[in-house]
Amino acid sequence: MSAEGIQRRDYGRADDNLDFTDQEHAHRYRWAAFGLALGVILMPLGGILDWTIYPEQFVPLMTSRLFVTALLAVGLMTRKIWSSGKAFEPVSFTLILLPGLFICWMMYLTDGSQSRYYFGLILLMILLNLLGFRATEAAAFCGALIIAYAVAVLASDGFSISKGGEAIQGFFFLSICSTACVSVCYTYRKSRFEAFCLNRDLAAEEERRRRSIIRLRDTEHRLVHSEKMRAIAGVAAGLLHEINNPVNFSLMAIKVLKRKLPADAEGAEMLGDIEAGVTRIGDIITDLQSFAHPDQFSVQKPFVLREAIDTSIRFLTHELPDGRVEIDESDSIDETVLGAQSQIVQVLLNVILNAEKAIRATGSSSNGTAIGDKQIIIRAVPIRDRLAISISDSGVGMDEAQLQMVKQPFFTTRSGEGLGLGLGICETIVQSHGGTIEITSQLGVGTTVTFDLPLADNQPTHVAQSNVSRKAET
Repeated sequence: MSAEGIQRRDYGRADDNLDFTDQEHAHRYRWAAFGLALGVILMPLGGILDWTIYPEQFVPLMTSRLFVTALLAVGLMTRKIWSSGKAFEPVSFTLILLPGLFICWMMYLTDGSQSRYYFGLILLMILLNLLGFRATEAAAFCGALIIAYAVAVLASDGFSISKGGEAIQGFFFLSICSTACVSVCYTYRKSRFEAFCLNRDLAAEEERRRRSIIRLRDTEHRLVHSEKMRAIAGVAAGLLHEINNPVNFSLMAIKVLKRKLPADAEGAEMLGDIEAGVTRIGDIITDLQSFAHPDQFSVQKPFVLREAIDTSIRFLTHELPDGRVEIDESDSIDETVLGAQSQIVQVLLNVILNAEKAIRATGSSSNGTAIGDKQIIIRAVPIRDRLAISISDSGVGMDEAQLQMVKQPFFTTRSGEGLGLGLGICETIVQSHGGTIEITSQLGVGTTVTFDLPLADNQPTHVAQSNVSRKAET
């Protein structure tokens, strides 16, 4: 980690990094196109300089200029063809070398080592630094120009002693410019690769920061939601306690009245119905109290899965039509599992309610099946030392985009509805029990939610013994 807090990664060598070489390819392509267009414009305009300085050589010089301009124009028009393959680097190298060879040719036709076109070689080396050449390519380019310069000078001047000083001076400055050109190309390419690596590090760090912000926001929403639930649970607990007292009193009064009345007395059957209703109210209050004071994830005890399912269904009596939930009796619904029962009830509540909402959203199916005929099926299957619980519905189902987002905290396809627990929190509860939630869905067919819990029979003996002791005390 650097001083700025950015994690530096190893991107290898510049030539081995495909992303960087693609970036360099685009850079070189842009500048090559610019250089070719500039050469096509300036090359024929140089004829004015030929006419002014060397009028006696104007015809061969102008002819050479037009020939080189034609080659550059062909290269410019076909750049999309040769730039897309392996020929890009050698062709671009040749096209930039072509004006240099032409300058040496003009020096041969004019004054050799004393020709004024000599400065064109220096300008060409300066232009080379913009094209993004490698240091090896720059060295080869400068070496080719020096050799062409030597051939032009020797062919024009011979071994003239009078012009030897100018030739040596020309070689000296070309060598200095070549060294500078190669050095600049090397450092320029190195700095571009470092900038490339830094930009990648910054992008990765920005993505990591963005994800951290998203996680922090999700955590903040969870905390706010948790505080709301805590406040609601506190108020509900007080209300439930006050309601429970008259309910218990009424239930005791009914039992006393039943003992005093003969079994065949008028109103005895009605009294039994009243007792059943008040008992049901008491069960709901007990369930609500468990919901208001849920067990901590770390407080896990053996409980029968069916009891948690029955509690969840009682909670949702006002939401579920009679017979909507079907419990597969052939499976292991009566197994004893280890966990925080009230937390598992919350998971079942959320999943069953989501299934009911999905069924209601279907209306009548395409084959004429009414909403009331559709079922929510609960199954349980033991898998080694765990029990897999699945809740299946024949609702609207979900598409791939919804299926990928469904476990995100507070994600819902029905804004403003539901208990607000969310499958994200359900997943947290199940994970605290060492399990996972798997969701499969098909649009227009239905959804199946499966999660697993540890079987109590496979837990250490002291857990079972403590459970037996609690039952005995009860």
